[in-house]
Formats: sequence, structure tokens, C-alpha cells
Amino acid sequence: MVDDVIQLRESTRRNMVDQLSNPNQCDGAKKLVCLLRNQYGFGGMVHHMTACYHIGLATNRVVLFHYKRGNYYKNVLMNGSKCFVDPGKAWNLPLLDKGSSSLPLVAFHAPLWIEDSVFPTTSLPQDVAPYIQSFHGFPVAWWQGQIVKYIMRPTERLQQEIKMVKKQLNFSTPILGLHVRRTDKAAINEYEDNVYMELVAAWFEVFDQRRILRGEKPLERRRIFLATDSKKNAEALRAK
Repeated sequence: MVDDVIQLRESTRRNMVDQLSNPNQCDGAKKLVCLLRNQYGFGGMVHHMTACYHIGLATNRVVLFHYKRGNYYKNVLMNGSKCFVDPGKAWNLPLLDKGSSSLPLVAFHAPLWIEDSVFPTTSLPQDVAPYIQSFHGFPVAWWQGQIVKYIMRPTERLQQEIKMVKKQLNFSTPILGLHVRRTDKAAINEYEDNVYMELVAAWFEVFDQRRILRGEKPLERRRIFLATDSKKNAEALRAK
């Protein structure tokens, strides 16, 4: 079953996303130009890019991205498509709607909350939906993850930097990633440090139980990769 899931994950991303994004003939392929205004941070931008891929898959269009203030992610993320559109034309394209569905080149303004779209991110491709639902309790989350994984492919330059940092940190797995944001989101993030650590402890308990069921020993050392914007917070969590 696990092997089937892995195979489906790879084939889904390869066949449904990569092949659609990179057709044999770019000139004859319908395209969706996703207009990104760079109004949000990295996470918000990935959210909007995910929305664009949902619409591209639903309408069978190559998804291209155009940035209002230039593509400052080009040194971080791999280009999703070999096709391109003239930047001078991007912001003057007709918008995607029912009346423009037959046009070869249309645009979609993002940010636009995907709930306002005809193709919400809570939908699944019909040809793989039954199988995803058969092995995952939250199939939409799994499907979202496959699209995000495609978007988040690091460039060769970034891959090398990641390898260097992992070596410096003596990075090893298994490890739990923990993100604690305390500065610009402090007003809505009211969780105390002990709440985070209680959740961390609960996660490791479940992880160790699964290891035991597989005939493996519990972890001798529990590792956490902490990402935070507060040095004070990092020191407090480390002390716990």
C-alpha cells in the first residue's frame, strides 16, 4: 500500500502537473498567465501559486507566472514551465471567465482568494480522487501537498546552499520541524512556549509508538528543527 501511495504521488505530480506545464509544443498550448502582485510574503505567494495550478489543471492550461515587481524567487524556486509569455502583454490579457474559455491565452489575477474562484482548492481531479480518498483521511490536504511540492523545488544553487547548511548543523533525521512566529504575527499568535512543547512531546510519542509497532526501538534522541524570528523565543524553547 505504501509503495502504491509513493508511486501515485510521483506519477500524479509528473503526469498531471509537470507534463501539463511543459507541453511538447508551447505555441499551440492554451496558457493561463497568473499575475502575482508581490503583496505578501513567501508563504502567501506560494498559496496564490497553488491556486493558479488548480485552475490550470481544471482548464487544461499551461500555468505561467508573471510578477508585478519582477521574479525575485527565480534564485530560489525552479521555473515551473519551459513556456513563456511576453511580459509586456501579460497585464493586458483578457481575464479567465466563462466567456474567455476558448481563448488560447488568458490571465488570472492573484491574489484572489481561491474561494472566489470557479475552481476552489478544495476540489480534486476526478480521475485520481477515488484512489486518494481510499488511502487518505484528508485527500484535499494530500493533493495540495503534491502541488506545493512541485512549486517548492529548489534551484540547483539553493540545493547546494541547503547541503552546506545541513552539514554545518550536523543535520540528521528523523527530525520535527517547528515554526514559531513572534514578531509581525504576535497579536494573533498567543500560544505560550509550553503549549508548543506539549504538542512536540505528543508528536514524538505517536512517532515512537509507530516505531515500536514496526519492531523498532523508540528514538534515543529527539531532534527539533526550530524556525523562529525571535532569538529570545529560541533560547526559551531550547531550555525546555
